[in-house]
Amino acid sequence: MALQLRRGTDAERSAVTFADGELVYTTDTKKLYVGDGATAGGNSITALTNTLDGDLTGSVFGDDSTLIVDGVNNSINSSLYTSPNNHYSFSTTDNETRITLNRKTNTDISSTDNLSYGQILWEREDINGKQTTVAIGGTKNQLAMVVDDGTNTFPISNYLCLTDNGHFGVGTNTPTAKLDVVGEGRFTGFVQFGSLTTAQRDALTAVNGMVIYNTTLNKFQGYENTAWVNLV
Repeated sequence: MALQLRRGTDAERSAVTFADGELVYTTDTKKLYVGDGATAGGNSITALTNTLDGDLTGSVFGDDSTLIVDGVNNSINSSLYTSPNNHYSFSTTDNETRITLNRKTNTDISSTDNLSYGQILWEREDINGKQTTVAIGGTKNQLAMVVDDGTNTFPISNYLCLTDNGHFGVGTNTPTAKLDVVGEGRFTGFVQFGSLTTAQRDALTAVNGMVIYNTTLNKFQGYENTAWVNLV
């Protein structure tokens, strides 16, 4: 013998204040409500089909049985995207979009630590398995991008690196100048050397191989064996 709850249309439910703990089923919207003795229409106990307010333990599946949140392996396996071409988008109401990678610790981070704060990886999977082709990573004092060399490794020669002292490195992850290029360089446009007066030149910490344009003398000059010499 079936057990039937109090029932009626959604409009009929809305007009009644049900007793505390009384269950009500709406025949047109197919939802279940419970009364609290004060709220007209009761409180929906099927609201979890629309929203979730609280903690979640376990995995979450889409209505097509796709695993979205993997509670076993602690991963999110699904993304929101806008068709066509799988264009992924994130929207906020304040016209500003943020993606935050936040490393939290209950201890102070000393100046010698170089902890990874997060990575963004580009990967592909084929018959040879999964391979990371590009990685962007942030640490305590630098942001770096590195590209795979085709052997599933990331050599220093493939690095682009910006450090907290404003140094940018190409082919190095420890740049020591505003622009530190390890390897050959090629320019398709013009190169303008630093234009300095003689007084500004003399204030430099010069090293062998440094080249400037001296605006006082209107000469290209290079530093060689503790002295500045005219190049032309």
